[in-house]
Amino acid sequence: MKKISLNPMAALVAVTIVLIVVLAASLTVITSAVSAEGDTGWPSREACTPSPASTETITVVDTPAHTTVEFDHWQRYSWTGGPHAEDTPPPFPGEDWQANVAGDPHGIGAPGAYYRSNGNSGKGDWFYLEMVMITVEHPAITHDEVIEHPAVECPPLPTDEPTDTPVVEPTPQTPVSDPSDTSKRHRRDAPLPDTGA
Repeated sequence: MKKISLNPMAALVAVTIVLIVVLAASLTVITSAVSAEGDTGWPSREACTPSPASTETITVVDTPAHTTVEFDHWQRYSWTGGPHAEDTPPPFPGEDWQANVAGDPHGIGAPGAYYRSNGNSGKGDWFYLEMVMITVEHPAITHDEVIEHPAVECPPLPTDEPTDTPVVEPTPQTPVSDPSDTSKRHRRDAPLPDTGA
């Protein structure tokens, strides 16, 4: 059988590497266990700031401020350019259109040109109805809410000082004699000792 010679230095290096790997794994497991034990979801004493109970009023925006473009009124224009032979209305706008009524006296109810003759206008009774729009500012709609903040009480800081625990001395027990033991009792009928008198 062929003998394998092992370099002592290489063996020492191999053993050192194995020990380092085992030690690193052990430290990782211990650190994970300590972290899991300390993570309770509550703030630590160092991060805790005590505070009394309080209330806070906040403004909640129900609808933010915004603008809308809305219809305001009708504006009627009259054609002042004389007779218009064509069946189509004169082009609008133009210098021969004159604003004359802030409203819709003919009850048309739709924007655009229309013809309404009074019988002797010579085909010049053209009108134009325009929608006048305005921009309306709508303020924000809000309401107030009151939030109750409970008091924050921090846990006490740990201390390294020993706690004085009172020592309780045991209470001595009085021995109870056995009634059946007659060795220490004198019988009434026993003769008295002779004193030599």
